Amino acid sequence: MATPMTTSELESQLLPPSAKPTLYRSWSVKVGLPMNSLHLSILLMACLLGVIQYGIISIFGIVIDDELEAYYHLDAGAGDQLYDTINIGSCAMSFLPGLIYDKFGAMKAMLLGTVLALLPITADLYFSGMFPWLRTLAGLKLSYFILGTSASFFSVVSSFAPLEAFPEEHIGKVSAIVQVSSSLGVTIQSEVHGLLVEWFSSDFVRAYYTYMLVTFGLCGVLMTCVFWADSDLLHKSKASSTYEPILTPPEQGNGNGGLISLLLSVDFLYMSAVFGVGIGFVYSYLDAAGNINIAAGLPASRATLTWGIYGVIGRLGSNLLLDRTRHSRFGGPLTYCAASLLVFAIGLLCVSLPAAPGLVSVHLMNLFCGIGGGAILGVTPAALRLLFGSEFVGIIYGILYAFTALGMIAWGLLIPDPASCGLVTCYRSYCLRGAVSLLVTCGVGLALTTRMQQA
Repeated sequence: MATPMTTSELESQLLPPSAKPTLYRSWSVKVGLPMNSLHLSILLMACLLGVIQYGIISIFGIVIDDELEAYYHLDAGAGDQLYDTINIGSCAMSFLPGLIYDKFGAMKAMLLGTVLALLPITADLYFSGMFPWLRTLAGLKLSYFILGTSASFFSVVSSFAPLEAFPEEHIGKVSAIVQVSSSLGVTIQSEVHGLLVEWFSSDFVRAYYTYMLVTFGLCGVLMTCVFWADSDLLHKSKASSTYEPILTPPEQGNGNGGLISLLLSVDFLYMSAVFGVGIGFVYSYLDAAGNINIAAGLPASRATLTWGIYGVIGRLGSNLLLDRTRHSRFGGPLTYCAASLLVFAIGLLCVSLPAAPGLVSVHLMNLFCGIGGGAILGVTPAALRLLFGSEFVGIIYGILYAFTALGMIAWGLLIPDPASCGLVTCYRSYCLRGAVSLLVTCGVGLALTTRMQQA
């Protein structure tokens, strides 16, 4: 009679050699869970911390406008320049973490991102006395550009690592968890900012920099270690990844030829419009929303608070619905991208259509823009994974976010100066132009879905 194999012996036969070097996968089996459950859970938790950490960038406009101009003795308006700089770094440089993620893996990408995050903060805290140039507007722009670039590593890697590690049938659910945490990260970081202002009012900026130094360092080191330990769960599909486009016939090829075919597809062209026009406007809206709320008699922080809370609804709903309907003709990723832009446009119309928009209009804007903005930002990682596969998804995401940076700059030029006009009416034209552009992009997306084949 054969002797039953132990769990470790069974695992040794089931797993390839590359899956057993450091942390054995028997932990999950020993506690009665499916193989790799604990490791997948740890990886997911690390990525949730990463997207929550990225929330610092989303609320940085409040910090700059309220405290940094006075702290560094900058001229009025310099804070807006710094906010634009950090956003450009986090968007335009997203191709860098995407490229490193695709070519060298999640662990090396996070290691570099963590180092980049710590450099400008450490320089300001401990070396700005030796190098006064660091505290000039030019020096701060360089520091904030590097900080924004580093934050893109936390966002890109945290968004895509779970989508690659988990089976494809769970993409929607996993993406929903990540994106809800991303939305809550805005609210969490906004509350942390308020607490630090209350506790360290006399030296808030130094306290906030110390907070960023500690959290970026701890979060980055933790994510790097987790990605190193679970490297066999990531990038497992690179070698076998195939692109099956929804709107264009597949082309044979691999390597750079495969990437070029993706970049020339109708899918990519439409997603370029979504990122450049749609998400580009969303980021410019985040810059303007605080002033719109102030004009209506609300605190500026209401914009980020409601953005995080209402964004949970959009992020959760779009991803869970995509998971259930992605195999149907009109339930794929393009449908949810278009629907998200439609909801966001409705929020903008709440301010742009009334002749004299007031408090109720701004509350409705916060609601619909929060849901629509959360939905479009939340569904795009899963959408790209489903549209383009996993082989080049990191670099594609980065390229698309470069379009977002350009769109953000263009839309930002249309935002009224709050110093010259402090009424909600002043923002009607900006909101109307955004709504029309989003509705056109939405219409194109809905039209394209009629050409989609049954998945």
